[in-house]
Amino acid sequence: MAVMAEWNVKKWEVSTEKITSIQDLSFAYEQKSDSNQSAEGSPPTNARGLEPFSLTFSCVLHANAGVCIESEIESWKSLVTKTAPFFLGGKQLGPVLGLQRISVGSVTLDDYGRMRVATLSFTLKEEGGEVAKTTASTSASERIEKATSALNVTPSTAVKSSVKTVNTQIKNAKTNIMTNLSNKINEIKSMAIKK
Repeated sequence: MAVMAEWNVKKWEVSTEKITSIQDLSFAYEQKSDSNQSAEGSPPTNARGLEPFSLTFSCVLHANAGVCIESEIESWKSLVTKTAPFFLGGKQLGPVLGLQRISVGSVTLDDYGRMRVATLSFTLKEEGGEVAKTTASTSASERIEKATSALNVTPSTAVKSSVKTVNTQIKNAKTNIMTNLSNKINEIKSMAIKK
């Protein structure tokens, strides 16, 4: 089995049982800028980083190539608005991308009204409209939160409670300090009364 690309739980692959391959892949890196109103010695545009990354491509599905087209469309419908990294040839392409649109066209039907061939067109776009922060500039909790949301996974309450750690030494130290402090105060008071 040769896997061309992956996104979320989906794979575009070519094997003896199934053929789903990507066509017309298109993406661009574009400067985000705005125009200056004043022309007094300032440049006509201000560079503001990169525009949100977007990716478009299509995939032709053939029922004769082992694909149930209706099921595949329903499966993709449930993934609209989900986010995940897109891997092309095993390497991540762009930042984490959200599936914004899937359209179905060029449908060929058989005599019973079943879809035999269909072209699915995909639009994936970087979420939030900003270039993703580098891993080094994000905290561990932010990275975990992003990873779990990208995978649509949330830890159960039981797991969360089992991960919480209670430092009994600090808890006991606080109690011991308060007890020692109280004893010292009482000792000072008794010394003052004796004088």
